[in-house]
Amino acid sequence: MKNIMGKVVLDKTISLDGFIARPNDDVTRLFAWYGGQPTKALKELGDPLKTSGAVVMGKRSFNIIDNPNGWVMPDGTPLPWPVFVLTHEPQAKVTKGATTFTFVTDGIESAVKQADEIHLHLVPVLLGEGIRLFDHLGTQPIELETMRVIESPVSPICNFAS
Repeated sequence: MKNIMGKVVLDKTISLDGFIARPNDDVTRLFAWYGGQPTKALKELGDPLKTSGAVVMGKRSFNIIDNPNGWVMPDGTPLPWPVFVLTHEPQAKVTKGATTFTFVTDGIESAVKQADEIHLHLVPVLLGEGIRLFDHLGTQPIELETMRVIESPVSPICNFAS
């Protein structure tokens, strides 16, 4: 039996100064880039699940997006993507709304082997403080190759490969 692993993509919305949320986990300003029309934005920019197939997130992110309707956009648009939640607390698989959450307790290695691409939705705003996407990377440069840049009316999408 052949083991086939799909591409792993980090797809994040980020401010120009490197933050993915305000200190209180508020992402409202960052997600204003899609103009309240997430379905249109996904059609224009491409559904990230068409290239990856599933989402891996930490328990903190799960706690932020968790609700009885599953993972939904601010306008209520459901995200019917399979989600693997990294956690230290065993929990049974659960389906909420259109989203199935599987809880992984034996580390990220069991969910993915390595990240191939980084997709950044670069929002033209400086948050000044908050939760950084890249922190504690060490002192050595990490070289990335620009794969493509998609200009949207409200936010460029930048794809890099490691």
